[in-house]
Amino acid sequence: MGQRGKAGFGRFSDADRDSDSLSFSPKQILALDRCVNRRRPSLRFEPRLESAFGRANRTHSAGVRLLLTLLPILLFGTAPIWGPTLMDVPKSLTAPLRIIEFAVIVPLFSLASYFQWRWPQWAVSERLMVLAASVQTACLFWMMVLGRAHGFAIDPLIPICAPLILIAFCQPRLSQSLFVLVIYLIAAVISTHLMPRDDTNADVMERVVEGVLLLIAAGSALVGDQFRRRSWAARQLLAVQAYADPLTGLANRRAFEDHYELVQRVCQRERKQMYLALIDLDHFKRVNDSMGHDFGDGVLVEVSLVLAHYARRPLDLAARLGGEEFVLLLHDCEGRVGDTRVRALIQQIEALHIAYGADDSSQVTASAGGTAVDAQMRLADAYRKADNLLYESKRLGRNRATVDGDEKKPVAVLAGSV
Repeated sequence: MGQRGKAGFGRFSDADRDSDSLSFSPKQILALDRCVNRRRPSLRFEPRLESAFGRANRTHSAGVRLLLTLLPILLFGTAPIWGPTLMDVPKSLTAPLRIIEFAVIVPLFSLASYFQWRWPQWAVSERLMVLAASVQTACLFWMMVLGRAHGFAIDPLIPICAPLILIAFCQPRLSQSLFVLVIYLIAAVISTHLMPRDDTNADVMERVVEGVLLLIAAGSALVGDQFRRRSWAARQLLAVQAYADPLTGLANRRAFEDHYELVQRVCQRERKQMYLALIDLDHFKRVNDSMGHDFGDGVLVEVSLVLAHYARRPLDLAARLGGEEFVLLLHDCEGRVGDTRVRALIQQIEALHIAYGADDSSQVTASAGGTAVDAQMRLADAYRKADNLLYESKRLGRNRATVDGDEKKPVAVLAGSV
């Protein structure tokens, strides 16, 4: 009985989501815990967590990313206005610069900014921004080469501004930051080959400064990526603690209440029914008194495993409301189907054969009340209806499920009658 119940559950409150509902398996929760507590967290999650982390990271920095894609458009798009006055560009160099600015940089950043505005959470938006920054870096080096050919000097430290700004403000993942830095190094080597620099003290100093800035950028990308991963993992673990029952791993009352509203909206839109069942372990105080609370906790965990098996569809939910009381909410479930499932559930709990005494009667069983729920019904009304049916099961001898219509019969339907 030492096993823990299934830890995965949906996070149902919009305020607690990064971008969409995400459920965690025990293995994923362990990975999040390692990321938070290890001195050197891993640089990549498993695919599903990695996708969720990337989506959250992109959404979080969407505003800054949009502004930084608009900045090159403004800078290079207005270059014909301020360029001749401030930089004294030779007329022979004007046409090549305009081609680079208006045929490459401005269109590419315009496309990137549109994606940042419309679909900031998409991975393609991030890739477009990284591509735009890389192309901009290569273009700046090419401008330097063209400038040298026309007798016009461009500060050699200008090209490094693009990767530095991207890493410092846009918060890309480590792999993307390193991609931009590699593009910078390739462009720098090619430009040096096309435009040999004089071996002067000033040139050596420029290369030293470049090297230092590149090392700072790479270190910042590494540390920043680890910090963002640890912070995101910590937020997910806090959400798990807020929405999961710590003993069984099932959803807790808060998660159930939020999820009921979510499923209710879906059923209203689809014109479908829900099914709600309250399950309560019989004579559970005797279990704790006879075998101790540790044994009782183990019973709750075993029962939670059974319940989790009955809530495997995305919008179904099994939750522990407190003590020995559980709830099962089934999406798009007609009354007869729900009745059959809740009766089978009670039967399966009995089939666990968990004994807490010497005689055969000292065996863990459960009672339930199940009812079909119209999508317009408030949670309080649905809960009251299921609770009345649960009370009827208790009154009629326990270890049974009472469903809609059974309370009108002289004897309730036994779990074993299915």
